[in-house]
Amino acid sequence: MKGSAGRPLPARRPRSQISATEGIALGTCLAWPTAVLYLPSVVASEGRENGWLGVLLGGVAVIPITLLLAALAGRLPRLGLVDQAGVALGRWMGKVVGGLFVLGTGVLTIYALRAGVEMVGLLTLPRTPPWVLAVVITLQGVVGAWFGLEVVARAAVLAFLSVGVVLVFLVPGFIPMFDARRLFPVLAEGPGPLLRSAGVSAGFWGQVILLAMSAESFHAPSALRAATLGAGAGSLLVGWLMVVLAQGAAGWYGVSRFAMPAIEVVRSVRVLLPLLERVDVLVVIGWTAMGFVQMAWLLWACARGVARVLGLVDSRPLVMPLAAVLCALSLTNPEDLVTLILVWTRTVVPLVTAGLAGLVALVWLVTALRDLGVRGAGR
Repeated sequence: MKGSAGRPLPARRPRSQISATEGIALGTCLAWPTAVLYLPSVVASEGRENGWLGVLLGGVAVIPITLLLAALAGRLPRLGLVDQAGVALGRWMGKVVGGLFVLGTGVLTIYALRAGVEMVGLLTLPRTPPWVLAVVITLQGVVGAWFGLEVVARAAVLAFLSVGVVLVFLVPGFIPMFDARRLFPVLAEGPGPLLRSAGVSAGFWGQVILLAMSAESFHAPSALRAATLGAGAGSLLVGWLMVVLAQGAAGWYGVSRFAMPAIEVVRSVRVLLPLLERVDVLVVIGWTAMGFVQMAWLLWACARGVARVLGLVDSRPLVMPLAAVLCALSLTNPEDLVTLILVWTRTVVPLVTAGLAGLVALVWLVTALRDLGVRGAGR
């Protein structure tokens, strides 16, 4: 078969490649599906009246992460994080650090899967056993991971647009309930509550660092830098807008009362009556689309990372075994919704994200020092 110019059409692309736009959508889908579920209640509990501001300040963490990824991608272009660690730290130390990257990604996969199970169980299928929901969500992610990153990235663009449509309906519905006085900062207890809420939110927005696990699939280091910055800004703005609307409509105390306050507050929105009585249905649809992308990418990254650590070329045979292990772990830990919110959302996710950022900083530092040593020896 030939194209219009007479040249033969390629049978398939030689490797998966994603654009900066697809990377922005992909990164937003990594952070936002779980953040919108539990982050508002934790931030409201920690920051009280200043919770909405803490979410915004937490996004500042994306700036140094972006700078780190930009510098590392410039020094070691067209390599994923695991391969970058191997080049910078040597074969065996690189495998250790690469294994830590995979371990951190696996922990975030367990959390995301459990959050999805709780969300579907509480809102739509309360009588369905959790293991059934976990298996269904996992199998959906396996399908995306098996077909590859390029397919997941294209699905991320559709998911990103679906959330934009949801916000178009939500914002006008929040206006009659919105009271800006509920957003007035009160620092009577000092900066502690504000900083704690900022730290919790930074753990979610900083997850865009996981984009570097697939750095080799971007067209150039500049595309990775643009995707990281865009994903950080996109996830922050969407999540911050939801927190601001929820706190402005229900107050910080009202937000802190519910496990998933954003959806609870959305349930009170009435627009286009009687055509659209339950707007929270749109939130569930948007979350489902983003949740699929999130699980598919996390499973792909886990399998890809393990394959690189073991020196394997094809990571697809690892997708199903890893998915089974992570699915089983998600059903045993955390044990209940309270643990998921109080321990994982408030502590585990921020710590894991900070650890991943620290590993990236280590790889960059070693690479920078080696470059300086080479330049010094050349003189």
